[in-house]
Amino acid sequence: MSFKNILILLVLFIYFSDVSIAKRGFSNDSLFVKLEKQSEDTQKVNILLRLSEKNLSNSPEKSFAYANQALDLSLKLNYKKGLAASYNDLGIHFFYKGDYNQALEYYFNSMKIREELNDISALATVYNNIGASYNNLSNYTNALEYYLKALKIEEESNNKAGMARCYNNIGIIYYVNENYVKTLDYFIKSAKIKEELSDSIGLASSYNNIGELFRQQHNLSRSLEFFNKSLKIAEGLNDLRSIAQATLNIGLTYRDLGNNTLAREYFYKSLNIKSDINEMHGFGLALINIAATYKEEKDYKKAEIEYKKAIDVAKYLKSYDYLKDIYKDLSEIYETNGDLNNSLRYFKLYSASKDSIIKLQSSEKFAELQTQFETEQKEKEISLIKNENKLQALELKRQKNITYFFIAGFIFIVLASFLFSREYRNKRKANKLLSEQTSRILDQSVKLELANLKLEKLSIVAKETSNAVIIFDKSGKIEWINDGYSHIYGYNLDEIIKNSKSSNIIELSNNKNINEFVEECLQKKTSVNYDTLASTKNNKKIWIKTTLTPIYDELGNLRKFIAVDTDISAIKKAEEEISRKNRNITDSINYAKRIQDAILVNEEDFVNNLPNSFVYYSPKDIVSGDFYWIYKVNTKIIVVAADCTGHGVPGALMSLIGVMLLNEIIIQKHIIKPSVILEKLHNGILDVLHQESNDNASQDGMDIAICSIDKEEAILEYSGAMMSMYILNNDKIDIIEADLRSLGGSLWIRKENDNFSFTNHILELKDDMMVYLFSDGYLDQFGGDKNQKFNGARFRELLLSISKLPANEQKRIVANTIEDWRGDNKQLDDMLILGIKV
Repeated sequence: MSFKNILILLVLFIYFSDVSIAKRGFSNDSLFVKLEKQSEDTQKVNILLRLSEKNLSNSPEKSFAYANQALDLSLKLNYKKGLAASYNDLGIHFFYKGDYNQALEYYFNSMKIREELNDISALATVYNNIGASYNNLSNYTNALEYYLKALKIEEESNNKAGMARCYNNIGIIYYVNENYVKTLDYFIKSAKIKEELSDSIGLASSYNNIGELFRQQHNLSRSLEFFNKSLKIAEGLNDLRSIAQATLNIGLTYRDLGNNTLAREYFYKSLNIKSDINEMHGFGLALINIAATYKEEKDYKKAEIEYKKAIDVAKYLKSYDYLKDIYKDLSEIYETNGDLNNSLRYFKLYSASKDSIIKLQSSEKFAELQTQFETEQKEKEISLIKNENKLQALELKRQKNITYFFIAGFIFIVLASFLFSREYRNKRKANKLLSEQTSRILDQSVKLELANLKLEKLSIVAKETSNAVIIFDKSGKIEWINDGYSHIYGYNLDEIIKNSKSSNIIELSNNKNINEFVEECLQKKTSVNYDTLASTKNNKKIWIKTTLTPIYDELGNLRKFIAVDTDISAIKKAEEEISRKNRNITDSINYAKRIQDAILVNEEDFVNNLPNSFVYYSPKDIVSGDFYWIYKVNTKIIVVAADCTGHGVPGALMSLIGVMLLNEIIIQKHIIKPSVILEKLHNGILDVLHQESNDNASQDGMDIAICSIDKEEAILEYSGAMMSMYILNNDKIDIIEADLRSLGGSLWIRKENDNFSFTNHILELKDDMMVYLFSDGYLDQFGGDKNQKFNGARFRELLLSISKLPANEQKRIVANTIEDWRGDNKQLDDMLILGIKV
């Protein structure tokens, strides 16, 4: 099942009439104090609106109450700007509840007032929100119309925040029409502006969108990378709505990877949060995906229960998209279970829902709107949309034919059932005239006939199969073989009995453990499987897999043994070849590890430069995508910790590129300022991987932290790209946040064409200070009693408990802690922790 609307795509914003309050960032408590003291005037309206915005994500009911109070007071004061803002806020509340028609009603009220006031900048916000509601109602023509209206205003006023959300939402239109190249183009435009504005919430949304785009293109490793980046930002901001969306999308990715157990864990996390914040659209989607995982696992009872819960939510949302896919899956479940009446019923509901979806009805209208934005794309877009309409017409015709077929089949079944029923009643009346003895004879005759038919079918199967079938009596003496036995081994039954010392099951087998296998199947009263290297009549060695089954009568007495032999020589040969190739591959990777070890810094060099420090380095595979680097320049020691895209061989190659570029930048060019090193390293990755000049180039890059330690001057300089630094001193942790931007990847242009600069932090060194640099592999490891991530909170508690211990003891505790936490789980990623005593 595929759902297009699973992203945080539709970005809504509240517009405030009092700009000063909106900019000053008061806390909930301080605003509440102001509210209590404020008289009933326009200023109180603005405070109420600000409180509504503050509570929107985590306390939607409070937000709704504040917006209603603002509306009532605005009506009383005839404060039109307050009215318009209140209507907009209430529209957002209903949008997140999934009542898009009610949301539109409030948005149009707000729009009417804004137009009367000629409040252009606020109109752009309302247009965007109207477009978002139409989008979720699958009315993409109207959605695009209002997005373009909003974008025109934002571009004319050079409002970058507004442009970012419009680019984001226009990207959706391309997304639902499966034009993923254009989708990525607009998502990147939106993300770059958000990063420039330091809009963390918006950037989390963009990472989510880009991750979903990679998921649709089946690039699941990149998809997980961006979803986890989004989750990391959302958790840092405690934004429940964004956390719920990121966990939902991570669950979808694990479902694509075939790990339904882990996928359901994320779906339930998202479901619980969306229930708490009353976000019905996402709540319904989580339910549907939980049901789908059960369906894929053939647990149809649980799937049916979850789908029927989802139906109620979809009906509340008036989401024909949801209903269509739910009905289709329920129809398939009932068909699999043999319940044809319910299968037909839900298939009809599926067809009706599909016909009800409001798609892009007019290709000419859609093309006209797009022409306003990109004239040069007109012919291409018209052609694509016409093709889509043709495909939709063909699909509708096919669905109608299927429906007619089901209806005809249903009518046939009803008529046949009626005729059979009538015939059965006539026969029963006639049978009543027969004597009891005749009835018993007839009953036995029917049973005998059925038994004969069953035996005949079994005989045909045994005779025609290419496998060898051998029947033994209860003592193990051979009674019968099929033609498949002669085909595999070359012997007939007479030859077996004549050439063997005995025709007993034990003596006939070449397997030295045959006694144990026979005893096992008798004790468990079930089949056992075993492999044997056997010989044919021509002394050819073949591998045989045998399934030995004991046959019991109704009283539980042993009657016979049946053995089915399958020639698995080809499989064994393939396994040996795979094993040989795996050994060759492993040998090659081990050789690559020796090369990587020779190029990368070793732990001894690290500790020699920084005494009382430690390195915890645990690759997931033989070679690693995490690496560390150290170099001394005069009085400064440059320390680097990096986490390259992926792990294993791809990550190891990126690590070698990283070390090569660091050698060039720091050792050859003598650049030692951390923020400048990051900029040069980013440009170097773009050049080496040709990421700007090639549309099909890889998106590989790295998260990295760089420190410059000058003990003589007692100064530490730090700059990070998606890798923060922890400083521990006097039982306190200070977190020095990294910039929310990785190195490499064509999502970001080179420094000289970009306004972005990495932050260079300068800190004073203090006695007994410990500095920790680390990749995310340790924190993301699943384990513990509830199979959760280790996470940042536990990691910080761990560091607080060990920071005053000797370096070797710290390293031992770090290693033992994660091993105990991981338990039987596999290691998910490379792990790197640098503990530096400064």
